[in-house]
Amino acid sequence: MLVKLHESKLFTVDPAVRFAKEYRVEPKIWREMWKRYCLHEYDMDGLCGYFQYKTGRKPNRESIKRWIIRTEIFSKANHVIRMGTRVVDSQYFGKFETELIKELTRNMLFSQAKDSRTIV
Repeated sequence: MLVKLHESKLFTVDPAVRFAKEYRVEPKIWREMWKRYCLHEYDMDGLCGYFQYKTGRKPNRESIKRWIIRTEIFSKANHVIRMGTRVVDSQYFGKFETELIKELTRNMLFSQAKDSRTIV
């Protein structure tokens, strides 16, 4: 399946900015969580504990997992976007291909939209 990289916020907007908007926090919180996940190998309990410590709110584990996947996808897409690529095959995202398709077709499940402008 071909995916247009310039048609979705998943590929064009930094996940830290999107996370900050959704949770009404500073983008630096997600960047710090991402750093702890990648470099310090925090598990889900550690990330949820960090978020709760910083915000005073208990996060949903599945939501944090979804944001990790979104950031992984954004990172891979951002790499090829900087080289000028506008369309890639969904297989480019490897083990995240299934999650990518779920994210791109998410609006079709929860709204009246019957197609996705991102998928060719």
